[in-house]
Amino acid sequence: MRHTQAASGPVMVIGGTVVDITSTAATAMHVLHSSFPGTTRHTLGGVGRNVAEGISLLNGGGNGNDLVFVSVVGEASEGASEDMFGPWLKNAIARRGGDSSEIYPVPGARTATYTAIHDASGNLVSAIADMEIFDLVPIDKVENAIRNHKPRTVCFDANLSSECMKAILETCRGQNVQTFFEPTSVAKCARPLDRSLLETLKDGLLRFSSPNEYELAVMAKQARELMDYTNTLSDRSSIGGSSEFVSNDVRHAIEDSEYADLLRDAADLSQFIPTLFIKLGAKGVLTFQRSASASAAQGGAGVGGKGHTDGALRWKMFPAHKVGSTQSVTGAGDSFVASVVTSIHNADKIVSDPRLSLKDPVVFWELLDGIVHDGQTAAILTMQTHESVSPALAHSTQAKTLRRLKKLLK
Repeated sequence: MRHTQAASGPVMVIGGTVVDITSTAATAMHVLHSSFPGTTRHTLGGVGRNVAEGISLLNGGGNGNDLVFVSVVGEASEGASEDMFGPWLKNAIARRGGDSSEIYPVPGARTATYTAIHDASGNLVSAIADMEIFDLVPIDKVENAIRNHKPRTVCFDANLSSECMKAILETCRGQNVQTFFEPTSVAKCARPLDRSLLETLKDGLLRFSSPNEYELAVMAKQARELMDYTNTLSDRSSIGGSSEFVSNDVRHAIEDSEYADLLRDAADLSQFIPTLFIKLGAKGVLTFQRSASASAAQGGAGVGGKGHTDGALRWKMFPAHKVGSTQSVTGAGDSFVASVVTSIHNADKIVSDPRLSLKDPVVFWELLDGIVHDGQTAAILTMQTHESVSPALAHSTQAKTLRRLKKLLK
């Protein structure tokens, strides 16, 4: 396989950076409304930050030439209490080799924290998520970061406001940047499907997303509401009804599948986000792609046990890899996303023909097996540790391959 010289430009991750505070009781908590002896740990967290760290590890470090992380932390201001976590968090990221130059302090705001109380067995009793600061992300600075760093790939999480997401996508439009959305939580995942983003979505500016099955259901419901809304408009270009673009053969293939509910939701959501990596935990990963391009039709049609492909819709189920000992599932999904985004960003270095483009769905689909395999491997590596992102990602086969490619392309 020929290795091609890819265009320069880093990966940019825009999203949450959080201090995770976990207090675990040392003895049984038989009654509430009292204190208990135990231990408290402060760790780095946040979906965006976790994804950024994973990408940094896979790329061999936090060099700003490879990765830019954009986020916010709190900062003391006159009349406000001091925020101790902001400086601690930026310093901790720097100690891990990350670049904190695009982590903006917000005067008077509190650094995001997630405070959890665990019983003596490690089970969650209750938690408080203080994430208000993400409503204060300075949109103008985010836009400038995209223009100044000229990333080829931007991944953003759902901690951001719909207004910020729209600004990201519109700025990426002018920079020819591929975009990836990590839905983060059921409560936040539908934010990029707000009506205010309809024209942006119709232009195909948001290309990839990685919902779990619960986030997929919420996002698909919002997608259907957007489609119903477009039915009231005179201009319905690019968007059809929930079943208008599904042929009878495809509809039968969906209904005959054991994943019919997921596929129906994916088909509707793909009207707005054409490529989906649906995380199903112990069941594996379901990939789904929509394309209206002529080149996709050349791929032929067929229905197989775990997948389907025709001229418009493609999907494939990837069973979960076997896992040895599991220490924690926290961060596994973020590690998967970090790996997938890294693969997408670097995929044009390994295509067999430099004339081919990843924007061609057939080309991308041919690389899919390797992309998902590496993502599942990254998730397993993190599951085998208590870390939100496993340091072992730096020594994975994917990381070694990227280092080898960098040497070849120098």
